Amino acid sequence: MKINAKRSICLILVSVMTAFLAIPAASAAYLPKNDPRSNYSSNIALIYTGYYNPANYDGENIGDYDKDKFLPYVGYLDEQGRAQDDFFDTFLMLSLQSPHGGSLHRWYDWVPNSVPGRLVDWQYAMERPFVKNLQLDALDQAVKQVGSDLENRDKQVNVYLTIPFPDPQSRDFGDFNGDGVSDDLISLEARNELVQWYIDTMVERFKSKGYKHLKLAGFYWLQEDLDTTVQGEAENVKATSDYLNSKGMRLGWIPWSGAGEKGNGNKHGYDFTLVQPNHYFQAETTIKRIEETAALSRNNGQGVEIEFDQRAIENPYYRQVFYNYLIGGVKYGYMADSLLAYYQDVYAIYDFYHHRSPIGRQLYDDIYRFAKGTFVPPIGDIEARVIDRDGNPIPDAQVTNGDGFSAWTDSNGRFATNDQFAIQYTFTVAKEGYQSRTVRFDAVQSATIRKDIVLAPSGGPIAEQQVIADFEGEFNVGGNSVVNRSFNTEAEFVRSGEQSLKAVFPNGWGPVRAFIDSGSEALAGSDRQFINYTNTDWSAYDSIGMDVYNATNTEQLLELEFMYDQYSWASSRVKQAKLAPGQWNRVEIPFAELRDAGVNLQNIIRLSLKMNEFPTEGATLFFDNINLLKYESLDKPTDTYIALPSSVPTMDIGARWTPSVMDRASLDEQGKHTVVADASFESSNPAVLEVTPDGVLKALAPGKATLRAFANGIEAESKVIEVSGQTFHELKGGRSKLTPGESATISLRSFFDNGYLIPRENASYSWSVKGDAVLLNDKLQQDGTAVENEKLLVGVKNGSARISVTVTYNGKSETIERLVIVTPKGLVAPQN
Repeated sequence: MKINAKRSICLILVSVMTAFLAIPAASAAYLPKNDPRSNYSSNIALIYTGYYNPANYDGENIGDYDKDKFLPYVGYLDEQGRAQDDFFDTFLMLSLQSPHGGSLHRWYDWVPNSVPGRLVDWQYAMERPFVKNLQLDALDQAVKQVGSDLENRDKQVNVYLTIPFPDPQSRDFGDFNGDGVSDDLISLEARNELVQWYIDTMVERFKSKGYKHLKLAGFYWLQEDLDTTVQGEAENVKATSDYLNSKGMRLGWIPWSGAGEKGNGNKHGYDFTLVQPNHYFQAETTIKRIEETAALSRNNGQGVEIEFDQRAIENPYYRQVFYNYLIGGVKYGYMADSLLAYYQDVYAIYDFYHHRSPIGRQLYDDIYRFAKGTFVPPIGDIEARVIDRDGNPIPDAQVTNGDGFSAWTDSNGRFATNDQFAIQYTFTVAKEGYQSRTVRFDAVQSATIRKDIVLAPSGGPIAEQQVIADFEGEFNVGGNSVVNRSFNTEAEFVRSGEQSLKAVFPNGWGPVRAFIDSGSEALAGSDRQFINYTNTDWSAYDSIGMDVYNATNTEQLLELEFMYDQYSWASSRVKQAKLAPGQWNRVEIPFAELRDAGVNLQNIIRLSLKMNEFPTEGATLFFDNINLLKYESLDKPTDTYIALPSSVPTMDIGARWTPSVMDRASLDEQGKHTVVADASFESSNPAVLEVTPDGVLKALAPGKATLRAFANGIEAESKVIEVSGQTFHELKGGRSKLTPGESATISLRSFFDNGYLIPRENASYSWSVKGDAVLLNDKLQQDGTAVENEKLLVGVKNGSARISVTVTYNGKSETIERLVIVTPKGLVAPQN
């Protein structure tokens, strides 16, 4: 804001606007697009501009955005690179790291080779957006070109710059204000002064560049959580917001899913808050995480972050997770109704647009349609039959899922749900006299997925049980410090005996846990505080059961986390249990499900009682009688599935696969699932995928087909297989120019025309080098074995060498080459 004769009037207007921005929504609603609280932003592209050490990226300067990089973001481009429409209206420029070693986030002492952020680190972040012909300069050029294509020469986009975290741990920050003293950021006054100096400096630099197509809408608070226990941290945020509002700018925040204050951004003074679901990065989560995030944001007048990266092209799992965000936008309303930010690693959208396979263009188009509010989710159908172990239909079984679906099987034991969003669904099937089953179905676009669900008789009386924890005696339960744990003696909340465990899980923190620990040596030196049981071999039992009272008025989702063999959260496996409100719930986890998940039941070292980031009202739960159970007669129902020769359900034309049907309920001597004999298969599209009389699949033409499998009168499963019309092979990494002694990793990436990478174990690779200027060494895995499709180039002496690799897949071979020139540092290599 300029200071002039109208200053007093402007200040009155700013005060009124600041008061307006602080008013919470009268009813539950997302922060809408094009709202004054975000300076009229709708879709925000996160642009990561560095620092990324080139030594870790084969010499490439990751984060250098030139005009060409920006064009697919600024405009919706056709195949010729000409804009057909506007795309992102707002660009958030981020630098996450500094080459000088200081943290731009909150500093943690466990991060190697780092220190709290200092002036030199901030100065790097301040210089990075203003590099000539990159970042803001390049964005300005791209907006000008897109505006020209669209005959809108006055086109502008919003820009947000990033404020590094003013860390009170930085006791020797540096002299930012020129008073000759290195500032100590433990002082709130110093932090407020630092932020205002930073904002003023960045605003002046921005103005001095004279960008014609960029509007500085505000700043982004980089730290992804807010610790209210740190003196002055919340006050620092509020002071920053007030200062920006006085200048007509906004302060934005995008907290991660585990930030305790993520639902309170408005209360702390952030003008807009967009919450990260982190579903894309946490494999144990489902679309339920997106639903929870959406509800949190909608209830607090906030928005949602969309998350994806290049793996959405290459990997079936990540592509589905990516579409979970887009489908969730329609399902939960945030596509049309919410301000959105898009995390896309560094260049994902650019890479989608330029990808060689058609799927790249499809992903690019779908993101554009989503941003415009016109994305139509893919849908599919699910049909199932509930039967007993003899194949007889079970009528009147109840089928439910977490989306409110409820049905009863008909006289033939069948139920169906059609036109379902193409996501994963979990159905629970129950009938008196039978063991209930939870079964997952993956709805697939334009396909019908079928399966028979076998229910076994209930297990009868309990023959044997072992107490893991009954919470009698002295207090002995460990856990996260934020989980309030105590032994309760109120009779209403005790199932048997004199006591139960009372655990209060805080709202917004997560994941948080109470620990039921063994005496295993594997937990020595860990965060174990008490020992609850000594026998870690649970393999002789059928299940683990417990009683849980949900003292809230809302259904809660408890996670039971089983740690085995080693102290590792990464390898632990989770099973979920829904807890009805205001009552005792019986929770029982069959060990067959844990075996299927790869858990070693002979060495369970910890059971965690876990809640994720979204318990309601700070969930209070009471636990009693955690026991291992063995039934007198417990049949394991047949649980069949199709096993394919590849982890990627895509075949090359001419490929021949021999599928099999496996049974999770039947294990061989090595503990592996057994093959079901006499299985048969059918293809929904024999012109694409033929099934020969001997059960071999033959890929005949590009397209998709649903493979149905039958065994012993049971429909085992159905699975969609795609036939690719073409495969691509390209060298990734490495460099065409090296200096003597310099090295670079080079690999061959092979993929189908649907974008999925061909698993390296399904192909063979032969590498060679011609010329003595370069050595070609093996790239080793952690176990010391060589990676077949990856090598290490090492410059030896001046000269040139030709690297070649021949890949063989499905009986076809292709050779790819690269010329590498070795020159002394500082010299320019001759052109090819």
